[in-house]
Amino acid sequence: MNDYLRWKRRRWTEVLSEYRARKHLTVQQLAEFLQKPKFSVRMWLSGKRAPHQKDLASLCALLKLDYKSVFSREMATDLLFEERILGFDTLQLRYLEVHQRDAFAAMNLVLIGGCLTFTYLLKAGFQARLENNSSFGSKICFLTEGLKSYLLHVLAKGKEGIGFEVLDQSIKVHIDWRPLHAMNLDALITFLAERSAAATKHDHPGSGKGTQSATDPKKEPGA
Repeated sequence: MNDYLRWKRRRWTEVLSEYRARKHLTVQQLAEFLQKPKFSVRMWLSGKRAPHQKDLASLCALLKLDYKSVFSREMATDLLFEERILGFDTLQLRYLEVHQRDAFAAMNLVLIGGCLTFTYLLKAGFQARLENNSSFGSKICFLTEGLKSYLLHVLAKGKEGIGFEVLDQSIKVHIDWRPLHAMNLDALITFLAERSAAATKHDHPGSGKGTQSATDPKKEPGA
């Protein structure tokens, strides 16, 4: 798979996750709206698969998006260039390189990881607030309805790299520490979208069709 096709699959995951978060939909509701099997939609949201080329344009039309703009090669070129300059993989490699020489100096890169994670979540449609602290970690507080009790911490774990964990205000861990990579963040976005949709449905009973149990990324990332 070439760079453009990999980017296209990731871009579709971002677009679909953003739409789902904005509309507070469960996976089941999103599948019904797109008229596609729930399994397929779950795989798209996890970034493991993408629709066939012939389906993408019609799916974009359902989401009221312009296919040519969303998946333009010009946009792909720009974003791929940015990722090579400073993306999650680049950041992890740089952290590990610096950590071998000076563990303290490497901690400065954790704050960059927090900023990248914050931007990733904003692009997915979540409202949040970023706080950096003196211990070289970042805390992201969610402002989206149904998620205000959750906190996301971006922190380093020695030689393992930069990662994140999700807790609630009682310090109960909902997602154990995992490396800061796009696939793990896509699983996080699925987790958050389902929690937000469940909270909205609870506040407005009878407003949605069907039920959907939330996935537990603590057990199986990206499932």
